[in-house]
Amino acid sequence: DADFGSGRIFIWKQVWDLIREKPLFGGGPDTLARRGLQDFSRYSVELDMMIIGSIDAAHNEYLNIWVNQGLFALCSYISVLAVTVIRWWREKNGICTAVCGAAVMFYAIQAFFGISMFITAPYLWIAVAAVNKFNTGKENGK
Repeated sequence: DADFGSGRIFIWKQVWDLIREKPLFGGGPDTLARRGLQDFSRYSVELDMMIIGSIDAAHNEYLNIWVNQGLFALCSYISVLAVTVIRWWREKNGICTAVCGAAVMFYAIQAFFGISMFITAPYLWIAVAAVNKFNTGKENGK
């Protein structure tokens, strides 16, 4: 059903069509709103009016990166997250690594249903940096 998840399926289907047009390099950073997506609307019983909304984000971090910056950017982003989660999983000591690694993993999961925001993105990148800094092997003399 296209209305599932506050209309996310409706958005994802349209975004997928745009991804297929320019899969490698995308349409350009933050250009989704300008690429001709169909607006979505719903009738609000409480307000007794039709609410029409335009689409400016894919409502999925990974699809949003792919449609705007392309497959190479998406692969780079996923690689950074994957390396971070792997390093976190392998590290058995350190509260900072445990907390920051869990934050990255949970961010990566919630990114399937939302997009990065300027208020939260710095915390993700601080957590990524903390996990990777503390897992370079230098603390073990390697």
